[in-house]
Amino acid sequence: MKAGAAGFVLKKDLSTSVLDRTILYAMARLAQIRGLVNETASHKKMALTDTLTGMPNRCEFDLRLSLAVNKAATDGTEFGILYIDLNGFKRINDTHGHDTGDRILQVVACRLLDEFRSYDAICRVGGDEFVAIISNGGTEASIRELMYAIAERLATRVAETIIVDGALLKVEASFGSAVFPGDGADSATLLKTADRNTFCDKRGLNTAGDLQKIN
Repeated sequence: MKAGAAGFVLKKDLSTSVLDRTILYAMARLAQIRGLVNETASHKKMALTDTLTGMPNRCEFDLRLSLAVNKAATDGTEFGILYIDLNGFKRINDTHGHDTGDRILQVVACRLLDEFRSYDAICRVGGDEFVAIISNGGTEASIRELMYAIAERLATRVAETIIVDGALLKVEASFGSAVFPGDGADSATLLKTADRNTFCDKRGLNTAGDLQKIN
């Protein structure tokens, strides 16, 4: 009766066979409802996940960044975002094909996930672009120092040779960073600042070792 069978039978009809059928019907309905709930949750997860890399996608990143901004504004704390853009990916994609390009992205994604702590949100937000939300509970200076250390490790890790179908391939990474609230008090400004600094890095005006200087 816990499954809701009481709603399907009148008291005067409480025979064993009726009860059995009613309970089975109620359990089937409950299983159907649970299935719909699980299906909805699965669809929601798929909508927020990048199907190629398994990382959170841009929609999920926007949600997490908005939550981070609101929480930091309320608590009076700071956090950083680290923008990561791949150099040389387009050339590989054009020369070796999209399947090879997809494999490159999957390998790079694994390397990024390996380098980040589980409580840092690292997401794929574009074709060859990734962004991480980083916080250590400290000051702006300590967050910048942490992002510098992460970028330095990633520069080496991402640049390691990738073998795809016997071909030795290599991409490198450009980095840009921004810290809330010093570089922006809203999501759009933070992203714009980090993206601009990534552009400077691609032009050779910034390197992983210069993150503290340029921001």
